[in-house]
Amino acid sequence: MTDQPDNLREAAVPAEGDLGAANRLVLRLVPADESNEVPAALLAQTLTGFQGLVHALALQAEGRTGRQRFRVPTEISERFTISCRPPESGSFVIATRINSRIPDMLTPQDAAAMVGSVKEVLGCVVRGDRAGLARILPDSRLRAKALALLRSAIPAPGSGYRLGVSNGTGPEIALDAERLRSVENRGVERASSVAVETVTGRLTTISFEERRVTIFYAPKNRELDCVYSDDIEPMLFENRRDLIQVTGQVVKDEEGHPKKIIEVEAIEELDLSPILLDQVPFRDGLAIRLRERLSLQPALSETEQFMTLEHEALQIDVFAPTRERLWNELLEQVRMLWAEYGGASDEELSAPALQFRETLRAAMEVIPHGTR
Repeated sequence: MTDQPDNLREAAVPAEGDLGAANRLVLRLVPADESNEVPAALLAQTLTGFQGLVHALALQAEGRTGRQRFRVPTEISERFTISCRPPESGSFVIATRINSRIPDMLTPQDAAAMVGSVKEVLGCVVRGDRAGLARILPDSRLRAKALALLRSAIPAPGSGYRLGVSNGTGPEIALDAERLRSVENRGVERASSVAVETVTGRLTTISFEERRVTIFYAPKNRELDCVYSDDIEPMLFENRRDLIQVTGQVVKDEEGHPKKIIEVEAIEELDLSPILLDQVPFRDGLAIRLRERLSLQPALSETEQFMTLEHEALQIDVFAPTRERLWNELLEQVRMLWAEYGGASDEELSAPALQFRETLRAAMEVIPHGTR
């Protein structure tokens, strides 16, 4: 399996007669080891996210507004259903289609239009086209919900899995969290006096009547009230573990510490699973490949507000408040280390630096991007 530089790859075409192209979506989950297996939880997460994206597009098409609670009416859930066919060999490929649970409720034209809308959304994500996304989903709250659902379908950065989507006849669109971030404008208009940040804390109480979550903020030994909208409740059920990360508009005290979080946009479980690294996009069509895949274990800082990664031999030492940003910091540090040491000449480096250069060269190499 190879990645093309433009992040697109020709998709496998299902056998003749499997599915009509009009309502087909082919999802390809690619493990780093290119096996045929993926975790059941990841598969369920991907399918649920795409089903939610389809429902959000259907609500927009019917003129629903994101100011209403995101509840999918029965007629829409039955009309626009993602159904699955058996997985195909290769990487983990599963053919799905958009159809209706009730006969004659969805025309082929409507199914084709919905697949077209999904592909348009994905195309906007890959191109970083915010204006195009706003045209497809003009309601800002519904657009934010659709992007949140799509985000839930994408494997976590550093998990070792990649996701590609096609309709089975054209190029495959490779999705990742970084591309999605480029078009996200999370939430609604924000007051200039508050900042959107992610705060990590231990979940203490949930009040569904008041739509309020309370977390324990370790640096100041205080509890923070986090006010959320109805749309966040599914996240609460999914992430009701001890340590959670709350993203929203943070109201700070005079010392710069959060004292309240309003307009909560996301509530997620703290993900400290190992980060796997085997290749890093570099520059000019090149990539840095680890000769052996690197597995790094994230740790939590003493304040519980940062995730950290360390590798003493390779002089990797990065930290960030979220897993996604930690992943980006890791990639950037590997690029920097190779640029400053791995590709440097003898004359440019001191004796200790020359020794470290050899350590780097023993651990990684530069190759044309897209080769494995």
